Amino acid sequence: MKYLVSIGSVVLGVIVFALSGVLIFWTGGVNHVENYQMGYKFDRRNGEITVLPRVGYFITPPILVKVHVIDLRPMQVCISSSQRVLNCKLVQFNPEGLLTFIAWHGRGDYEGPGTSGSPQGSANAFADILEAYAYEGAGRGYSFLTVLRELKTADLEVTAAAPSSLLAPPPEPTPFIPAWQLPAPDATQSQ
Repeated sequence: MKYLVSIGSVVLGVIVFALSGVLIFWTGGVNHVENYQMGYKFDRRNGEITVLPRVGYFITPPILVKVHVIDLRPMQVCISSSQRVLNCKLVQFNPEGLLTFIAWHGRGDYEGPGTSGSPQGSANAFADILEAYAYEGAGRGYSFLTVLRELKTADLEVTAAAPSSLLAPPPEPTPFIPAWQLPAPDATQSQ
């Protein structure tokens, strides 16, 4: 009987050890790049940054290689005052300027608005960085930024004009009538 208990504890120990090893490997060595992202990896052994050739799952040695992503979707960045949008631009990250961008802002996951990850803790940190470069220095280009479209104030007023139904006052709310105070249904109307 003692022999079976010791074999059982050894088998249980091996299973726990294997599951914890798989969990550590999965969290540290399996990375995913979405179809709208550009992935790059940083190898701590030699300091090399390599752009990943495709999207999908990548298996890398934990701790030694870190995979980061940059959102490639176009995003709208705007300058606004308290009640009015003054100017907007549609911008997109240009992968050709990756090394310049990393040199200026450091390695990290740069996710666009509406996603959870970002290096500075704000969901819009990447959009804020691109906004700063989109409006800084008129006519000056950056290798990592492409301005796809500029919207001026006149364009924004036409596209952002509110329909007249939104400007009308809301209708009066209907009062709440409890079910026991409702009139009984007419038997002739139900047939």
